[in-house]
Amino acid sequence: MNRQDFTKYFISQQGSKCASCGSTEILEIDHIIPISKGGSSGVENLQVLCHSCNRKKSDTIVPEMGGTRHQDYDHHPSMLRLRIKEVATEKGYSMGKLSRASDVSFNTVKRLWTRPYTGANVDTLNKIAKVLGVTINDLVENVPDD
Repeated sequence: MNRQDFTKYFISQQGSKCASCGSTEILEIDHIIPISKGGSSGVENLQVLCHSCNRKKSDTIVPEMGGTRHQDYDHHPSMLRLRIKEVATEKGYSMGKLSRASDVSFNTVKRLWTRPYTGANVDTLNKIAKVLGVTINDLVENVPDD
């Protein structure tokens, strides 16, 4: 199957609509975690987005795709959850210590720590992962369908 055939097939299998806003116009396949940031090309790391939502997402990891808002989601099946609190705690880091060590603002660390289904910029995740001695993939958990 060539790339064009796979794209058509994958989009049809996902309901032929944007996972974020529900649009059916100009659909594209997006890597949830970009390949350049450690993401895979496996179907578990792919989602369908319209051109507009894909451009808005840019280089951020937005675990809450599947609704119309782009922030502050509650749990939604088949989404990603950030494990920053768990990993940092295992490594002996508090929010303040992690903020200082990673050069990420305290408010950002607090948001990611307390709201694990919120989106995160890839650069921020890279800084945090480096300080914790893990990969971005270690900070992200796929939450399976219920």
